[in-house]
Amino acid sequence: MLKLFFITFLSLISGSALGQAGVPLLNISENSAGGTDYSLTLQVLILMTVLTLLPSLLIMMTSFVRIIIVMSLLRQAIGTAQTPPNIVLIGISLFLTFFIMSPILQTVYNDAAIPYIDEDISAEQAIDVALSPIRTFMITQTREDDLMIFSDIGEYEYDGDEENIPLSVLIPSFMTSELKTAFTIGFLIYIPFVIIDLVVASVLMSMGMMMLSPMMISMPFKLMLFVLVAVWVVAFIGVMIMVFWPKAPQNVLVPVFLVVGWSALLVINEFVTSLNPIGLVLLILGGAFHTIGAIVYGLKRPDPWPNTFGFHEIFHFCVVVVFFCRQLK
Repeated sequence: MLKLFFITFLSLISGSALGQAGVPLLNISENSAGGTDYSLTLQVLILMTVLTLLPSLLIMMTSFVRIIIVMSLLRQAIGTAQTPPNIVLIGISLFLTFFIMSPILQTVYNDAAIPYIDEDISAEQAIDVALSPIRTFMITQTREDDLMIFSDIGEYEYDGDEENIPLSVLIPSFMTSELKTAFTIGFLIYIPFVIIDLVVASVLMSMGMMMLSPMMISMPFKLMLFVLVAVWVVAFIGVMIMVFWPKAPQNVLVPVFLVVGWSALLVINEFVTSLNPIGLVLLILGGAFHTIGAIVYGLKRPDPWPNTFGFHEIFHFCVVVVFFCRQLK
């Protein structure tokens, strides 16, 4: 900001001298097409102002705030004060933000930046076109209650027409909604980790181990919960299908069965470093029989002796082999 102020100050005080020398400084004129032309110095000044405000725009008009707050609350819920460090959380949040906003940024580039570079549209038209998809994104993520509150504060008559909402009302409404959503997600994330802390603390109190920190004991369980949550979500989906859709086609259950079985790939590095060669062979053999059993169950083939030893018995045979491979390794 100091550099921007200094450049602006020099531009203003030296305007008359440079103007006499024939150098256009802060000059705005109309072109033959009816648009507005800005002098080179003014364009540089606008560009530097935009670059200065770019971090604020990134925070105010994207999903960065929601992601970084959820990441920080997740780290606190696990109990690791500085792991991962802040720079890692910011990096993850930035890349996730760019991933989420990439369709919008691509639209802005195609519809606003390229036509402006080709001089097909003016600067004002480019700004309006660029703000349109960003405005749509913010409106879809903003609660109507927040829009009403800031409309009343800004003395803007909000009649439900979201396209005409000024940015001075939309941006604070969007940021407030993002904060509410982030803390709601953080609250839901906190619940299972708090339950683990309460259970561990109660067990230690009942055993008379009051001098032992519950955080030290609950940390491995929290890390395991974080790693296995994806597996549990898929298993929960399978249970819900069996409960509420008992006659579901087997082709629906087979993908769930395969995902739960092959979720061990998430920690394959730990298996490779901790198991001996025999254990690795048994692990691969169990995965193979797990996959074969799921395919047989889904296709209902082969079915050699339906009345005595059909496809269902082959499926259970594969399950038994997987069980023994798991126990022997």
